[in-house]
Formats: sequence, structure tokens, C-alpha cells
Amino acid sequence: MKTLAAIVAYSFLATQGASLAVAQEKFLKRPKAAKPECFCTDRLGKRKELGDIICLTVGGRSYEAKCIMAQNNPFWRDLNRGCMSS
Repeated sequence: MKTLAAIVAYSFLATQGASLAVAQEKFLKRPKAAKPECFCTDRLGKRKELGDIICLTVGGRSYEAKCIMAQNNPFWRDLNRGCMSS
């Protein structure tokens, strides 16, 4: 004959296993989230895609910058070279 503690422990484990199975089923059936659109903007507010390189002028200094992602944020990375002029 089972002890009361064994019955309680078995009941607890059985309910936890059932709720874990339900949670896994809901997770697996959930539709995948769409990827967020990540892009930079130039000084006029025009959209620039990741990887685009433009000439930026900040504080009187002109330089080439590339649109990249870092820690889930798009930003302009200074490429340490001046802008091409014609």
C-alpha cells in the first residue's frame, strides 16, 4: 500500500508533467514571429538598409559610415576614412 506522501508526490509530478506537455504543445503550435525591419536613416530621414555606406558630416567632420546592427540596434559605424569628393 502506498503512503500518503508517495501519493501526494506522485500526484504533484503527474500534474507538473501534464502542464509541461500542454505548454510545449502551445509553444510548438504558435506561429513564428516576423523579423522586425531594421534600417538606418540619413539626416534627411531617408531609409538606408543594413550594409549601406554613406558620407556623414558631424561637428564639421565628414566621414564614411556604414549602417550596421549592434545589440539589436541599427547605427552608423565610422569607417575611419574621409568621404570621396568629385
